[in-house]
Amino acid sequence: MLYFQKGYIIKDCRNCKREVVKKITRCPYCGIMNPTLTLKDIFVSIFGIIVIMAVVTYFSN
Repeated sequence: MLYFQKGYIIKDCRNCKREVVKKITRCPYCGIMNPTLTLKDIFVSIFGIIVIMAVVTYFSN
């Protein structure tokens, strides 16, 4: 679930399901690293890196 509160984006922690700020690096309740990071975020980042590498490789030759 995604909420807006006083200028912050609030999401649920993927481990303990409590509300935390999206940009936080560690959940203050359960201690998990990157509590709002999802598998979709990881795949989108990897895909973006691969596309950038392909474009750079294509235009460097």
